[in-house]
Amino acid sequence: MKGVVAVFVPNIHTIGRHENLHYLRCKIIENGYKVMIFSSFTDLYHGDALDVGEKSIYSLYDRIDMRAAVIYSELLKSTEICDEITAYCKKRKIPVFAVEREIKGAYGIFFDYETPFRKLVDHVIEEHGAKDICLLSGIKGNNFSEARNEAYRRSLKAHGLRFNEKDIYYGEFWDQPARAAVLKMLSERSKVPDALVCANDTMAISAAIALQENGLNVPEDIIVTGIDGIERAEIFSPSITTAKIDYRSAGDYIVSKILAAEKGVPIVPERKEFGCNQILGQSCGCKPVPSNAASRVYLELDSLLDWNRMYRMFNDHMLLSNMDDRGILGVLDNIKKQFSEVLYSASELYLDPTYFGYTDTSGAGNVLAVRTNVIGNECSVPFKSLGTDDICSEELLAKSDSMIFVPVHCLERVYGYAVMSFDPSDSMGAWRIYDFITHLNILLASVEVTTQLNETIEQLGVLYIHDQLTELLNRRGFYREVRRLFDRAESEGQDLLFVSGDLNGLKYINDNFGHSEGDFAIANTAKILYDAVGENGICARFGGDEYMIAMLAVETADSFEARVYTAIDKFNLKGGKPYDICVSLGCEKATVEDARKSMHEIMKRADDKMFAKKVRSRHSR
Repeated sequence: MKGVVAVFVPNIHTIGRHENLHYLRCKIIENGYKVMIFSSFTDLYHGDALDVGEKSIYSLYDRIDMRAAVIYSELLKSTEICDEITAYCKKRKIPVFAVEREIKGAYGIFFDYETPFRKLVDHVIEEHGAKDICLLSGIKGNNFSEARNEAYRRSLKAHGLRFNEKDIYYGEFWDQPARAAVLKMLSERSKVPDALVCANDTMAISAAIALQENGLNVPEDIIVTGIDGIERAEIFSPSITTAKIDYRSAGDYIVSKILAAEKGVPIVPERKEFGCNQILGQSCGCKPVPSNAASRVYLELDSLLDWNRMYRMFNDHMLLSNMDDRGILGVLDNIKKQFSEVLYSASELYLDPTYFGYTDTSGAGNVLAVRTNVIGNECSVPFKSLGTDDICSEELLAKSDSMIFVPVHCLERVYGYAVMSFDPSDSMGAWRIYDFITHLNILLASVEVTTQLNETIEQLGVLYIHDQLTELLNRRGFYREVRRLFDRAESEGQDLLFVSGDLNGLKYINDNFGHSEGDFAIANTAKILYDAVGENGICARFGGDEYMIAMLAVETADSFEARVYTAIDKFNLKGGKPYDICVSLGCEKATVEDARKSMHEIMKRADDKMFAKKVRSRHSR
């Protein structure tokens, strides 16, 4: 393998350039390179939260052995990303090609739409005798629109036909605005024009539908033409008379420059313009519309819808069957089969380590979360880390001459990306990828939110039963946990020891040394008591300087008190504080049966004993 030619093109599922991309792919592979297509599911025009996640896919190119880049710069609206890729290529002295929008430092690949558009207008005049011709243009003031407008004017003038600015309607290059423009034309004009020439195929198809819905037959009542040569124009009934860009010549040119650069020929960016080839269809009358055309198209569409319904069912099942609390690894294991059922190509899913809760990600790349090998019908969850300089596994790279990379994210939260073997000629495959990844994004976002919610609930649960200062159980937590201690004591045949504790002299510490020192004394007394209890029971802070302990009676009350006092003496000796910590303790032993019946009375007896010792203490309240 000589290296990789990277293709950057957004909206691979909708652009209508699949035949173009397929030819370019074949020429690149034929000359010993691999093809990697990087595609977002938006064109990044809006720059909103969705675009933030989508554009992450265009940051992976520095991980590949890139020998050339092809940027569909007119489709990819982020000039920042286009410029970054171009600068990267220039620095490494590799050629970069910008398709239909100029980028400084890149070979410019442009197509002459004006000449073929004029020839289409010439065609309806010369071959079909049209004299009253309207134009459905794109966006008013747009360069592409103005070029087509000028071609329309020139053709009319060359044939001695009247030009009227009112005969130009604007459909903004899209379906719905085009439909609205056609309805406006029909309402404003006293008679239906002989022909409607459209500034692209998408508007021509929408116009034909709108005309037919209003009782007009194409081409019998009105001729319709487009330009672009997209796949839909050919399969639509009636097929649209159009002009298709000469993508073969453009592809040959791109590959020739890549090969020249490989041989050391200096890279000298230039603007190169290619023509379009006229395609005569049924919408102008050059080809007859078969009597069974509608039935055939209906059957084809119905078949496609059946496939789409099946894939949507797979994706919906993947989403809905995992909306539980099984965790990310359980979800990944459960969805791996969907990868092969929907994509039926070798594919891999890479997720950012932080998605799994990792905080230290230094030196770690994305995690290979799911891998499928359709040939062997293998699906696995390797959970294997990828090197930071790698983009996919060596196995996938070895078996795939061309592959596509798409982002996996929820708005600004980027989870990673998916990569799969891909042939751009499979336009339905591009739609399957889009629908599958959209469902996957929703699922991963749901898993993450559920995980975070569970963690929050757990944290709130801890806060609900714990004291914030000492991290001991609070009164509520004590009464919840003491029941479990009863069960344990009963199963182990042990009695219980209840201990009431109080920090002596807390007011003296607060008044003379400040409340922060008072908190210090409370917290460290709590730690001493907690360590003394260990795994034999529970320790709680009941209020300001009051503590309560319930533990298995594995030692006598005197023994436990002695251990606590010894620990306090050691702390005071090493503490270096201008005051000593001192506690009073009161202990009361009880059977499990008595504790279940009258725990509060037992705790009060322990508290009375503690208070009696406190009164005798030289440290008073």
